[in-house]
This record gives sequence, structure tokens and C-alpha cells, in this order.
Amino acid sequence: RQAVERTLQRFGRIDVLFNNAGVFHPKTVPDCSEEEWDETIDSSLKGAFLMSKYVLPSMIERRSGSIIHTSSGWGIQGGDKAAAYCAAKGGLIVMAKAMAIDHGPQGIRVNCVCPGDVMTPMLPDDAAKRGMPWDDYAAGAARRPLGRIGTAEEIAAAVLYLASDESSFVTGTALVVDGGGVAG
Repeated sequence: RQAVERTLQRFGRIDVLFNNAGVFHPKTVPDCSEEEWDETIDSSLKGAFLMSKYVLPSMIERRSGSIIHTSSGWGIQGGDKAAAYCAAKGGLIVMAKAMAIDHGPQGIRVNCVCPGDVMTPMLPDDAAKRGMPWDDYAAGAARRPLGRIGTAEEIAAAVLYLASDESSFVTGTALVVDGGGVAG
């Protein structure tokens, strides 16, 4: 709340909120501790809820704004050893749809971007936690129709699209940017 208040005091408005936080613990339900579950849900889902809660009043007042949540392809179809992560990311998609319904009449668009495997520190960390050699992990991550791992710049371009007026008629969607992983 304080960060939102400081931002509004300094700049007078917030046009775009990009909720892009999350953690990942490669665990099945029986192996996931309650603390790991809470950390995963709190960072992705609760964090997006709270940031949206505190930014929305100013957007509602101006009748304008774009909110983008970072979900995942695993928020759509699930993945191995990722129950908490999939629950959090799936929750973001449905929360975005509900928010789009509630706040579209107020001129606010709410969407999700759903990346696949992207070359960030999260991938080598996951490989290490799973005890997999990086080359084997990377080869598996690249098994998708486009045959490669994505880049942060490609995800940023999708977020920029959702934040911009180019997507002025897009709300309540989950934009999958994964090289065809969910399709395949």
C-alpha cells in the first residue's frame, strides 16, 4: 500500500500495473511444505491481489488503466512437481478474468501473460533443485514447436503490447508466449 501511495504522490497516477512476482519450489503436494505452499501462493497470487487492490481505486477514479499479471503456461495445463506454482498461476488467470468483468465498465483492462520456459535465473535454479544436468534440462525445455527457450525480451514485448493502446480491445485474456509449448 505504501509503495502505491508514494508512486501516486510522486507521479500523480498509475497507468499500468505489472504484477510479476513469484517463486517456484519443484514439489509434489505430499512433498510441499505448508511454508513453501504459502510462499508460492503469497508471492504470485496474494501479491497480485494486494497490488491490484491498492492501485485500482486510482484507476477507477480516472476510468483508465491496464493491469497485467504474470501467469504461466503451467497456469493453463499444469506441470510436474509444481502443484503450488500451478495453483498460484492458474488462480491469476481466473482472477484476471473476474477483474476484467468487474472493472471493464470502468475503463480498466486486466490480462495475463503466460510465459513458457524463459532464459532467466529460474531455469538453472530449477534444474539444480531437480538434480538435473543443465544440458539435459535445457534440451527438455526446448522441446516445443519453436524448438528453443524464450527470452526475457520476448516476454517484455508481450507485456508491452498488453500495456499499450495497441491492445485497447483486449481484456480478460491469458496471452500465451511459450513457443508453442501449451499447443504441443
